[in-house]
Amino acid sequence: MRTFLDRFLENECGAVTVDWVVLAASVVGLGVGTVSVVRTGAGSVASGIDTTLSGAAVASLGTLGDDAYTGPWVAASGRGTSTSSYQCARGGGCWRTTYTTMSYIMEDGSTWQMRSVQRDDQDPVVTWYDSSGDVADAPRFRPS
Repeated sequence: MRTFLDRFLENECGAVTVDWVVLAASVVGLGVGTVSVVRTGAGSVASGIDTTLSGAAVASLGTLGDDAYTGPWVAASGRGTSTSSYQCARGGGCWRTTYTTMSYIMEDGSTWQMRSVQRDDQDPVVTWYDSSGDVADAPRFRPS
C-alpha cells in the first residue's frame, strides 16, 4: 500500500489552479509596483500645478470682459506714412500692395507703431511694435 505522501506528490489535479494563482499574484505585484512609481511622479506634477494656481489672480464677476483689460491704451494718433507698389505675375494678374506705418502716443507717454501690409485681394496683416521695437499685442482705443 502506498503512503498518503506518495499519492499526494503524484497527483496533478489542481496544478493548473496553482499556475493561475501564481500568474494572478505576479500581475497584482506589477500593478502595485507601477502605482508606486507613478504616484511619486504624479505627486510632483500635482505640486507644481498647485504652486502655479495658488499664485494666479482670479477676476471677480463684476470685472469680466473689457473692464478687466490691463494693457496699454492709446491716447492719441501721431504721424503716419503709406506707400503702394504694383506687382504683376507672369501670365497676368496684377495687384497693389499697400504698406502703412502709423505712430500712436500711449497713455503712459510712450510711442508705439502699427505697421500694416495689405494686398488688394487679401485682408491686411497688422503688426504692433512697442516703444522698445518689440512685437506687441494690439493696444486698446478708449471709446469716444
